[in-house]
Amino acid sequence: MHNAEVSKSPSLKEKNMSTQQDARLAELRKKLKGKQGKKLPPQLRRFALAVFGGEETSVSHKFVLNALPSYVQAEASGDPVAKMFPAVKQHLDRCESCAQMYVELLDLSLAEIEGRLPVVLHLPAPDLSFLRVRHPSQERWRQYVNASNPAKSFPKTWKHLQKCKQCQETYAAILKEEEEKRSRHKPT
Repeated sequence: MHNAEVSKSPSLKEKNMSTQQDARLAELRKKLKGKQGKKLPPQLRRFALAVFGGEETSVSHKFVLNALPSYVQAEASGDPVAKMFPAVKQHLDRCESCAQMYVELLDLSLAEIEGRLPVVLHLPAPDLSFLRVRHPSQERWRQYVNASNPAKSFPKTWKHLQKCKQCQETYAAILKEEEEKRSRHKPT
């Protein structure tokens, strides 16, 4: 019985082979995660990681992309990101598209820290044409027409009038009506 138990335990040769295989797998994992692994096409890299280095990550691309600003900030501060964000780190090691976004964000962050970002001296005015324009009411136009100095009394309406064809037409019609009223009520 004792001999049967001895024969079931692995021999020294089998233990040595197992240790060599483990060492080879560890070496392959290291290469895969290093520069040599980055040269592989993304599909092959993910397959190799699944075989030699583990399974796909459990977090989504959206989760990782939302976490990238905090991840990059922590990394730029010298914090241990692998411990703070293990799922994000694992995903970045395996996902080419998220890794590319990470590299771009890290480059921008480092450029900002080092003062290499260009300084914009003049920002162009934003295009707000998609916003709904609020036109003055008829009553507001009547107040505007009857004001002694409308541009000074109603500066926003004046600016709007300079740009809006629809309001220019409305203003002209109300101005004509008001002038007709004045001419009818003028004593002769």
